[in-house]
Amino acid sequence: MNRKHLLKELSTQSEMALKEQIDFLASQPAPVDESGVAQNMFHNIRTLNVPQRVKSILDSTGGSTGSVLIRQDLEPVLYSLFVRRFPLWEAITKAQSNGLTILAPAA
Repeated sequence: MNRKHLLKELSTQSEMALKEQIDFLASQPAPVDESGVAQNMFHNIRTLNVPQRVKSILDSTGGSTGSVLIRQDLEPVLYSLFVRRFPLWEAITKAQSNGLTILAPAA
């Protein structure tokens, strides 16, 4: 299910239902990275010429298991609750955080 559709569906739920859903999702184990991308990334950071300060971040946050990755399954529900509490957020113009810009097509 794509994020936009999921957010639309979540917007119809009550705040209490969203909080219960977060509690349930947070009590479940984190989704497993079946693609192995996280494992490969952690392995490469440990074995390649990466500064020790970066390697120490991995050691302090759970080692090389990939468990330090963001729980993306919680994000849509948390976002729905946030927007419900701060509705102005939806009205604010946002730019991509990676510095890329989207140009409008020429008229």
